[in-house]
Amino acid sequence: MFCGKCGKEVPEGKSFCTHCGAPVVKTDDKQESATPTTTPTPPAAMPAPPTPAVVAPPETPQVAAPGKKRKVWPIVAGIAGVLVIVAVVLVLVLVVFKGTSPAGTVASFLKAAQTKNVNAAMKVVDTAYFKGDSQLEALFKKEIFADLPNNVQFVGLEYTTSVNGNKATVEVTNGKANYTVDGKKKSIDFATPEAPRKMEMVKVGGNWYISPATFGNVFAGAYKKSGDKLANEELAAKATDLQKEFASLGAMMSAQPTPSSQQMKAAIAKVEPVLKEYESVSEKTKAEFQKILDLGGSGLDDYKSYAKAAIGSVDTSTAVFDESVGLMKYVADAKAQMETGAAPDANAYNQKIADFTQKTNDLEKKLSDYQQQMSDLDKQLQ
Repeated sequence: MFCGKCGKEVPEGKSFCTHCGAPVVKTDDKQESATPTTTPTPPAAMPAPPTPAVVAPPETPQVAAPGKKRKVWPIVAGIAGVLVIVAVVLVLVLVVFKGTSPAGTVASFLKAAQTKNVNAAMKVVDTAYFKGDSQLEALFKKEIFADLPNNVQFVGLEYTTSVNGNKATVEVTNGKANYTVDGKKKSIDFATPEAPRKMEMVKVGGNWYISPATFGNVFAGAYKKSGDKLANEELAAKATDLQKEFASLGAMMSAQPTPSSQQMKAAIAKVEPVLKEYESVSEKTKAEFQKILDLGGSGLDDYKSYAKAAIGSVDTSTAVFDESVGLMKYVADAKAQMETGAAPDANAYNQKIADFTQKTNDLEKKLSDYQQQMSDLDKQLQ
């Protein structure tokens, strides 16, 4: 006997194709895979349910190999954006403004930057930006001077400063930053449009402070890295555990003779705690990417798009697993109904399976789209 849908051979006595899950309807003592045009007689034995759709865990681009330092503030290929801070500050040292002016504040920041004195730098940073979030503030302190070269020289710098009430923006419009890395001379041309060169300032209590929003990429890069690490390690491990449980469950429920509803429910009960563990790690992973969405500042569009796709990917994979468990519970309940002598509605049973197949196919397509978005965005964020 062969399936009318996929064409593969179906063992005698099967009510469902063991390959594609299409229902097998008996006609004139012969069986063919087709959708009945009239209401079929309820099955005498429980049809084997289709193997649950199990997708791969949401993929995220692999984190950099140990020893390879990631630049969190890109301005030109391979150059840390923190150079922009130094460039702006050096320019502003030439201005006549002193004390609590934007330039005076940045000059103080420069002095701290030259010695990588984080404590001194924090005295001219708007700590209100952190809103009491000690983790966010600690991250800022850790990363602020992490990629700063030890020797930078600036030539022919020009700039503009604009003040709007309690906010100000300083922008380097021309000049170069020359520095040395591993004995090789490097240079950044601030006249090129690719080089970000703006610094945001805020006035609080009559004094000017540097807004951490200027360095949004510092936070976004760190949160992306930790989110990717969670997805690639912890979440992937839990997904592998789930795949094993579903494979075992599907084999048991498709066995002949059909297992009892009690046996089915006991097997499903073993899957549920593993799914809960997966969902727990999913929430932790999404929380890291949500931090990116909550960030203020400019130049974060790609990071935020990546975070949205990552959260969507995790939610979609969880939905596929949930749908699979829901289908298995439905099959177990139908079997329990049969054990009481009541005949389940064959049309409803077939429709449930058709709906499950359509929904999981849609979810898998959605998951693939999210992962493609993440892959494309990750290349831009390198």
